[in-house]
Amino acid sequence: MDEREAGIMRMWLEFAPDIAVLTVVTSGQRTEVRGQPGIGSDWQGSRLDRLIDAIPKRINISDLFAGVVVHVRPDCAQVIRDALAYEDALTQRLFASTIADRA
Repeated sequence: MDEREAGIMRMWLEFAPDIAVLTVVTSGQRTEVRGQPGIGSDWQGSRLDRLIDAIPKRINISDLFAGVVVHVRPDCAQVIRDALAYEDALTQRLFASTIADRA
């Protein structure tokens, strides 16, 4: 059984001096969510902040902040997928609104 059949999700958080990137791999798709480098200590309400907040308590986010690849069970993964879908819809609405305002 491969990763897609098992419904396993993997996540990891990487830091650079000017950016933090949460990578989520599920069902063969890779999604990167970028945010400020102070994530975890300086909440600014960004897309990355909201996604970190959506991670279920059963997942050890300390491992994420330590640079460990976290394997998420299918019962917890749906919450994260829903948060990603919500953020995508929000971004599309904001982008569509901005384009409509310029027309």
